[in-house]
Amino acid sequence: MRIAMGTDCGIAEHGTNLRELGHLVGCGMTPMGALLAGTAEAAELLGLAAEIGTLEPGKRADVVIARGNPLDDIRTLGDPANILLVMKDGVAYKDVEGLAA
Repeated sequence: MRIAMGTDCGIAEHGTNLRELGHLVGCGMTPMGALLAGTAEAAELLGLAAEIGTLEPGKRADVVIARGNPLDDIRTLGDPANILLVMKDGVAYKDVEGLAA
């Protein structure tokens, strides 16, 4: 079975959507499986794998950098205070520590 993370339902506070990763792990996925559900699997299921979903030359630079190792504790990504950098198409939208400079 293939699973993709994501919603447009608008019921959660903006910036907290990565909490879904913790829910996926709570339902039995591995942390890496949850990360793939939010990246490569989601892009492939949307037909956008040639543009997004993995970090490769020629693809959009959509990146999230967080404090800590999500493979040790995936739930840290659900706390916006742990998100240090958010880039979309190579443009920094959140850069707490000047990482994009």
